[in-house]
Amino acid sequence: MKQLKKISNALNIQSYADDLIQITSKSEINELLNLINDNQSYLVIGEGTNLVLPENISFSVVQPKINFIEQINEHEVKVGSGINWTTLVKYCLQHNMFGFENLIDIPGSVGAAPVQNIGAFGVEISKFIKAVDCVDLVNGDQITLSQQQCEFSYRSSIFQKKRYLITAVHFHFPSTHKLICHYDSIQVLMKKKGMISEDLSPIILSELVSEIRSSNLPNPSIIPNVGSFFKNPIIKKADLSLKNFKESDLIIWDVGDEKIKLGAGRMIELIKSRFQYNINVDVYQKHALVIVNKNNAKQEDVLKFVDEIKSLIEEEFSITLEVEPEIIYS
Repeated sequence: MKQLKKISNALNIQSYADDLIQITSKSEINELLNLINDNQSYLVIGEGTNLVLPENISFSVVQPKINFIEQINEHEVKVGSGINWTTLVKYCLQHNMFGFENLIDIPGSVGAAPVQNIGAFGVEISKFIKAVDCVDLVNGDQITLSQQQCEFSYRSSIFQKKRYLITAVHFHFPSTHKLICHYDSIQVLMKKKGMISEDLSPIILSELVSEIRSSNLPNPSIIPNVGSFFKNPIIKKADLSLKNFKESDLIIWDVGDEKIKLGAGRMIELIKSRFQYNINVDVYQKHALVIVNKNNAKQEDVLKFVDEIKSLIEEEFSITLEVEPEIIYS
């Protein structure tokens, strides 16, 4: 009998696949291409920090483990897709390449970061991407996509639309860098510590961000979760609908062109008293945008809870929340 492979994931759903193929170099990509040629189904994953998996995955799982950091010059670095994201952030800070300080402690691998165009505290990774090396899983070609070809937008990229396996990412950092520290949570912590903007450096800002994340977001190894579960919706301001709440109850950012971005976590916080009790899943008590697995939840438990949240938000605000992690079906 073939032994199933357990697939590690941050939501800690007990998930098993027919096979797990770990790719440690470009030369091993041929094993994946053989799967494609044989018309076998497969799933490419990073560290499993942005997935909602089923119990049984009836196909092979492919996991790039290409681990290297190559500094091209003082402003550019090429990084293997298997490198842990925060490992890279710390490397860049130590080598005077600044810009990632707001993105520290985001779970996952370098290869997964461009897929979602990860962002936090006013910074998106796409700003620093020069190019992405990948394999076209349709024809097997090894190609390099420019920043423009990656089609980045808010939490989105071409990698969500086409079958590419990312092997490495080229990052470029500007010679001059302005710290992004205007977010309320950063300002509150600075005030608490008696700090002003002139006290900040990229490393100090990264430490502040790390402290904020650890105080507001659960560690997946302790409380299973995949981070922010919903995207902050962007709508026309005129389309904002309020029934039981006022505009001042919401978190709103002006994004131009008469559009606004709404804090999804705040909206969920406002309506969470209406949730039906669920023994297996819940929103994190310190951050309603995070769904946690509290009692050996299965995928069906998570998705049922997600549907309940979306339905209540639609009913209250006439807004359809968009799920951020990737939901995998068997």
